[in-house]
Amino acid sequence: MVNHGFIKFSLSGRLAYTKGAARPLPCWEPDACAREDRLTQSFEEAVRQISGSPKAAWLWDVARRRIAFANDAAVSFWDAGSLAELIDRRFADDASARGDAEPARLRDGRPGLVVTAAPEAESGEADDLFAAAPTPLAVFDAQGRRLIANDEARELLMPGELGIVLSSPYAASDLLAAVAADGLVSRILPVATRFGLRRCQIVAKRSGEGATARLIFAFDDIEDRLALTGVPAERVPMAPPAPMEPAPVAAVRYDPTAALEDIIAALPDAALAADAAGRVVAINARASHLLGESAKGEPLLNMLPPVLKGEAAAYIAAQGARWLERSLEEGREIEVQRGGETVPANVTFARVATGEIIVQFRDLTATYKARAALIEAVEKAETASRLKSEYVAGLSHELRTPLNAIIGFAEVMEKQRMGPLENPKYLGYARDIRESGEFLLSLINDLLDLSKAESGRIELDPDAVEIKPIVMSVMSLLTPQAERYGVSLRAALGREVPPVVADARSLKQILLNLAGNAIKFNRSGGEVEIAASLDPAGAVSISVTDDGPGMDADDMKRAMEPYQRGKTGKGREGTGLGLPLARALIEANKAQFAVESAPGKGTTMRITFPSTLVLAE
Repeated sequence: MVNHGFIKFSLSGRLAYTKGAARPLPCWEPDACAREDRLTQSFEEAVRQISGSPKAAWLWDVARRRIAFANDAAVSFWDAGSLAELIDRRFADDASARGDAEPARLRDGRPGLVVTAAPEAESGEADDLFAAAPTPLAVFDAQGRRLIANDEARELLMPGELGIVLSSPYAASDLLAAVAADGLVSRILPVATRFGLRRCQIVAKRSGEGATARLIFAFDDIEDRLALTGVPAERVPMAPPAPMEPAPVAAVRYDPTAALEDIIAALPDAALAADAAGRVVAINARASHLLGESAKGEPLLNMLPPVLKGEAAAYIAAQGARWLERSLEEGREIEVQRGGETVPANVTFARVATGEIIVQFRDLTATYKARAALIEAVEKAETASRLKSEYVAGLSHELRTPLNAIIGFAEVMEKQRMGPLENPKYLGYARDIRESGEFLLSLINDLLDLSKAESGRIELDPDAVEIKPIVMSVMSLLTPQAERYGVSLRAALGREVPPVVADARSLKQILLNLAGNAIKFNRSGGEVEIAASLDPAGAVSISVTDDGPGMDADDMKRAMEPYQRGKTGKGREGTGLGLPLARALIEANKAQFAVESAPGKGTTMRITFPSTLVLAE
């Protein structure tokens, strides 16, 4: 039989039992997967084995955390009314940890496990408490060599001695010396985890003296909490290590009562333990400070806030419904009265195999303050943005009225509708006034549209839109500008480009902005191409490509930010509105926007309408 569970070492250093999600054998060699597949039973074979087993046996669906099939003995083992009830049950823990497991296929071909129930392996109370602690715990010797760790610690920490865990032998040596001298130490240090270098609250408790002393370490990952409060930290990505077999260690024996107190003292949050009868048997200093002084032997219910007492009583008596047990074990946010102060806390319950109950309280005061500060900052930013948008919108409307008058009167003079102008220079001045006014009006319109986009007030009228007429209209409008800049403008349209669901007016504005920028940023003699095509996946792509000077990463980032002015190929600055507005309109049309550019290699701006927005026949 092949057992795929995690091997767990007891506090005495003995192989105690298997626990945790059973996982398939890793395929490190080319033919390893094939060998594993030969060892895997089919679904039919698994059912026959389970049905013929005199012991409780079941087929475990690892991914769904459910039992897919079981024999009558397993139905009794799990205290279920029927096989159907057992199959419908959702497990909070891993059911493969209750016995020996071997690989098998589920009905749909996915990997599963045939589990045969076995009597509980002998293990000391301290072993069970250590394994079931809801916090990553590891035991090191006086030299910093790791002896054992519970599942939580193995899933979080990189393997190795304390110097590797702390990414510094000097930090490890200093911490070991402090624990040896003081007996109990709490520090915030960078820890090498499987998710990179993250700051953890480390509580270390010494048990024993001299060379035989053992140090219990609790690791609480508080990186996200510190980041939320604005404390900076450099995150260093680290690759997960290759699987390592635990090295054999000398026997370490603990008195169960002393071990329980050591574990509770090492937990970084307020914590206490109660026996199966609900009487407190261990409590750390943080819990005493939060809940009030308590003597051992006092009922746990006397120490809990009123909101928890009813549910906790049912939990202690093991009479609560499974949903209630899961609710308490997954955590509940409550308020704890400490003198005249109300402390928000998250409380979690955990029941270990020997019957003890561990209760942890995490103080959420700092988290709530940071959350409130973040909400306030967001509200202030949204208010400022809204006021700015309203101001810009109002100012834009105020400016457009006199600008339209200036443009109109300049056009009247340019066309000499009221009679000829005696001096021909006046005609040139009138044309300059009209063109400058039109340019300024276009900037105001862009600013108003961008303001609407930022405040989420873009008004669209989506419909079936043909790409070719819009592209040809854009070509017609931009040809005079291209000739003025000495740039060649052309279109490349696929024969079978289907219509898309979009707002025609905004799509035309998008292409005008992108192609206008491509012309303005290009060199004299350069080329700009507007292309549209249907890809094999059914998406329609519209691209604007130029062979101008291109952009590096910094230029590209600046060009995409609103109000950031980029340098053109001719040394002039842009308005800082065109590209951000185009991107906002593209996103409002549910399309995707991408930019490809490199110095000296030109730029391609691509709009992609996914197949869900393409009206292909």
